[in-house]
Amino acid sequence: MQPGNPDRYVLSRSQEERQRLVLQDELLGSMTRSLFQRAGLREGSRVLDVGSGVGGVALLACDIVGTSGSVVGVEIDAESAAVAVQRCAVAGVSKVTFLVDDVATATLPGPFDAVVGRLVLMHLQDPIAILARLRVMLRPNGIVAFLEGIMAAPRLSQPRSQSLEELERVRLRAVGRVPANLLMGLDLRRVFLHAGLGEPHLSAEALIGGGPGWPGFNLIEETLRSLAETWSRAGVEGADQIVVDGLAERIEREVGDEGTVLMQPHVGAWARVGG
Repeated sequence: MQPGNPDRYVLSRSQEERQRLVLQDELLGSMTRSLFQRAGLREGSRVLDVGSGVGGVALLACDIVGTSGSVVGVEIDAESAAVAVQRCAVAGVSKVTFLVDDVATATLPGPFDAVVGRLVLMHLQDPIAILARLRVMLRPNGIVAFLEGIMAAPRLSQPRSQSLEELERVRLRAVGRVPANLLMGLDLRRVFLHAGLGEPHLSAEALIGGGPGWPGFNLIEETLRSLAETWSRAGVEGADQIVVDGLAERIEREVGDEGTVLMQPHVGAWARVGG
């Protein structure tokens, strides 16, 4: 999921991480679809999905472009790509192809009507160079649309959760100590401009929710589980003191049935290229 430099991916490559990505698909699906539809993705489009992971964005794009369109996904991790292929088969989606390759160097079967991605530019060593490379593979008036997070922003709850606040104190210490760009959402405009994509349309949205069984609680726990090794290697103070197992349950209990958790904001950017 991190073309351009595999070593910059701060999350794990475990089966648990792939399951976390499926959960993330569920939670971010609505805002991703909204971004793509605003950008003009439509039936019949041919789409390149950058950093496909386990296929959530590709599945969503396939649903928008329909049987007259198609999607090509590029994913550097072979095991994640295999999960993506399986998910598409279970969903009965056939107009999608996954390439196990690095999008920075891969020979891609363009041209495309759109290049899209979610939470992938933050992991790239040089996202500007990669978007500039992909720009020339677009048809005239082609679309570039990406959703990225502001992961340096805190997660908040009302009522306050001691477990969440302890986690956030440690997580914010990791900012600047891990290779991923945790402010990529705020960097999207600059990246688009320097990649020659023109002035992007920007929007921001955040996950918010709560109540018994809200999947956001599990996403917090599983994300920590996937980050724990990277934090430990980086020597992030307090990282080894957080008990991962049961974190979702503890936060849910402390927030209560009527409380709310606000996650970090995500920024969507899209532009049309050429004409």
